[in-house]
Amino acid sequence: MAGQGSDFSPELRALIVGQPFGEIVPGLPNPPPLAVDGRTEALRVFRRYLSELTMQRPMGTDPATKKPLPFDQFQIPIKDIHISWPDYEEALQFPSIVLLSGRGQYMPLGMGDTFDNETEDKYKRGTIVQLLSEYVEDFTIEIWANKRPELRSIVAGIEAALSPNDGQYGIRFRVPAYFNQLVLFTISDINITEDADSAMNRRKARMSMQMRFNQCALVNYAKVTPFVSAVVDGLADGEAIVLVELEERIEDPSEAREDECCPET
Repeated sequence: MAGQGSDFSPELRALIVGQPFGEIVPGLPNPPPLAVDGRTEALRVFRRYLSELTMQRPMGTDPATKKPLPFDQFQIPIKDIHISWPDYEEALQFPSIVLLSGRGQYMPLGMGDTFDNETEDKYKRGTIVQLLSEYVEDFTIEIWANKRPELRSIVAGIEAALSPNDGQYGIRFRVPAYFNQLVLFTISDINITEDADSAMNRRKARMSMQMRFNQCALVNYAKVTPFVSAVVDGLADGEAIVLVELEERIEDPSEAREDECCPET
């Protein structure tokens, strides 16, 4: 990543303990980091997924027949799904969704370096994706709607959409803009808020979520071809000298001497 190896001044590089990955000879700076972090790219994919969900909104009953009217199917446009709180609350168009950031943790992947071998030379010749840590964040989906039935239908649609695959809990995506890394989203709990805003057709629900993916960076690599050589002394005529000779002998127990197997009487 940028800021490692030859990117540092000689004075600062001398203070760094160890060799930063990608510092190869002759010196070559690592590719610069992405302009957008992996968390944002993962949430952008999740936002698109939410925008393509189809909800069913109840429309009440027919006054004449007293029978329920057909459900109204609707989607929340991607422009009304925000990956952070908008600058002005008045800009929210109901129904809308806001993905509120939470506490993130960087979990170690192990004691050594870890690489995605499938990315060798994929993004640039001489580079590979290095997995730095596992990023885990607990965040919140905040849902805003005008009426209670609309809020319930959005909650029901998201609940069903978060475990769509057979035999898997949560939903997984590939993130093309972040080296095609895999991200996992799971739901943990929900809180439907009833307060003074509810009477003003401003109803909301909060769903607690968790997001997990590998934080990574594109770095340089240099291939190393290991080989082994040996020097053997020999006689003048070219015959090799045998330094160690091992002999394995298997004895037949039936051939044991009499004094070894039969005690004296």
